[in-house]
Amino acid sequence: MTKNKIVVFIDSFQEKNRLQYDLMNEFGYESVWFQTAVSVKEDIQTIVVLRKGLFPRLYQLIIFFSKNKSNLHHTELYPGGRFAFLIMLISKLAGVPVLCCERGDIYNLVYKKVDFLTRTSQFMVYKFANYMWLRELFAEDYLKKINIHRDHFFIHNVVPIPTIEKLPTYSERDIDFLWVNSLKSFRRVDWFDDALEQAYFSATKNVLLGVTDHALKNEYSHIDAKKNLEVNGFISPKEFYKRAKFFVMPASIVYLNHALLEAMSYGVVPLITDAQGASLIIQNGVDGFICPYEKEAFVNLMKNALVMTEVDFNNMSIQAREKIISDYSATYYKTGLKKMYDSIL
Repeated sequence: MTKNKIVVFIDSFQEKNRLQYDLMNEFGYESVWFQTAVSVKEDIQTIVVLRKGLFPRLYQLIIFFSKNKSNLHHTELYPGGRFAFLIMLISKLAGVPVLCCERGDIYNLVYKKVDFLTRTSQFMVYKFANYMWLRELFAEDYLKKINIHRDHFFIHNVVPIPTIEKLPTYSERDIDFLWVNSLKSFRRVDWFDDALEQAYFSATKNVLLGVTDHALKNEYSHIDAKKNLEVNGFISPKEFYKRAKFFVMPASIVYLNHALLEAMSYGVVPLITDAQGASLIIQNGVDGFICPYEKEAFVNLMKNALVMTEVDFNNMSIQAREKIISDYSATYYKTGLKKMYDSIL
């Protein structure tokens, strides 16, 4: 029987996963996406919601792998969850190879940002998965910090290039600063929030996307909507990209952040900190701005951005989009993904 099915375990299917989904179909694979989130994409028919609780989930997965093992090509597993090791074990016992998809969870393991059980599960997946897919260059160094040295595939993030007949100009964009990322300890959303409290930014219009209710009630309870800040959860950012002037991301890890690439493809000018990987995508002063990884420097960068001339902004907006078109398009991703899948036996 032809092994033409790929099973993917993920928090939730997002728009950024659609390119991979489409390419799987193009390559002749059927994909099944197991996710923890309850909501599903209506137009993706093969999303399955994982059951809550250890034993109901184990039963669900054992039944799935028992019924489908003969035509499963491989399992793609994000290692961040505390059940990840058990999923890997069930897949391997069914004779289905496991591809560990590292997308930043290694940071939480190295710096102990999650509990011991979750870290142990993560380590086992990094160590014993049949194959490893890295999307970020820093991940290889982090793996070495936990004494894991192994071969891997490297395919960095790309974004579909939106069709835009004419980029909105500075004066046609009504959002000054846009944050589009989940709240993580290495992303300093507090710097952004504190800046907006200053009188200098009182007349600006700003939007923050990617905030969960859990985060707002707990570690990020100080982040709330204010006169000059609209706060939203995980909703599509595409309409916001068309309206935003500047994409903000003060962070200690920057390289190839998906939202950063996506924003630039819409001509949003990025303001980021000089962290690991920043200069690999942005040429400072040409297609975006990079400042030192310091709160005062980042706030000053925001202030300087507000006084850009219309001509300077419009030119930089064009350069930001051109950078993504030339270096981070789907062609590269398609070639790498096909080669990786062909290598999995």
